[in-house]
Amino acid sequence: MWGYRTIMVSDGNADQTDALHNHTLGKFLVTFGDVQSTDDLLAMFDADASPVGKGTHTQRVPY
Repeated sequence: MWGYRTIMVSDGNADQTDALHNHTLGKFLVTFGDVQSTDDLLAMFDADASPVGKGTHTQRVPY
């Protein structure tokens, strides 16, 4: 949309049920950006790999 790469932290939010949580993560992945765990996100920063401009979806979530 605006050239931003957004990341939702999968274990950094919750919903009423696991099914709703996974559905939300899946919709975010398809519509807005990546879904990553906290550990994966921190590892990316530790590796000094800037997420800016890559624009790829890296994780698939179960529905």
